[in-house]
Amino acid sequence: MQSVVIISALLLCLASSGNAGKKVFKCPSSCSCSKESIICVGSSYIPRFIPNDVSSLSIVNGTFSEIREAMFAHMQSLQLL
Repeated sequence: MQSVVIISALLLCLASSGNAGKKVFKCPSSCSCSKESIICVGSSYIPRFIPNDVSSLSIVNGTFSEIREAMFAHMQSLQLL
C-alpha cells in the first residue's frame, strides 16, 4: 500500500514539473480570454504576459494616459490590436 502512495506522489510531481519555469496566465478580471484572443473592457493596464497562442488583443474603453513606444513588444505573437 505504501508503495502505491509513493508511486502516486512521484507521478504527481512529474506531471506538475512540466510547467516548471513557465508563467501561468490568469485572465484579468476586466477581460474575457480564450485560447487565441483577449478582450478587455475598461482596463487601465496592458497585461504583462500573454500566452504564445494569443494573436488578438482588444481593449475597449481603456483608460491609458499614454501609449509608450514598445508597449506591446513583449507580445510577440500578437497580430491584431
